[in-house]
Amino acid sequence: MKHRSLRSDRRTTVRGGRRSSDYGGHAPMIVVIDEDAERRDVVEAALAQRRFAVAPFQSVEQAIPSLRTLRPQAVVASVDVAATLRVARGAGSAGRAIPTLPVTSQTLQPDRLVASLRRLLRRAR
Repeated sequence: MKHRSLRSDRRTTVRGGRRSSDYGGHAPMIVVIDEDAERRDVVEAALAQRRFAVAPFQSVEQAIPSLRTLRPQAVVASVDVAATLRVARGAGSAGRAIPTLPVTSQTLQPDRLVASLRRLLRRAR
């Protein structure tokens, strides 16, 4: 006699990770650069909960070598870091321009952060 569970087979139901409107296997790659660990963790958690692929970095120096490999759709960074990143990319980077969203006290709120990021991604298409 086969054992049948009363619960339905989990593999037949959609659960977390993707929206039905997402392309198969597609989650926008977002690089988060912030020297403030607490703020970086808040931004990372807010984006990950909303199904973005997130790569956090503590500094521009750590992030620059990975930008070419990761090919992020956008960078979310503190205002100071965003300015430094623009200068660093302009100094000899032959890669594509990556849209950058500076994090301010207003955009640090998760809903505003995601709305601003989605606007940035739509404009960049």
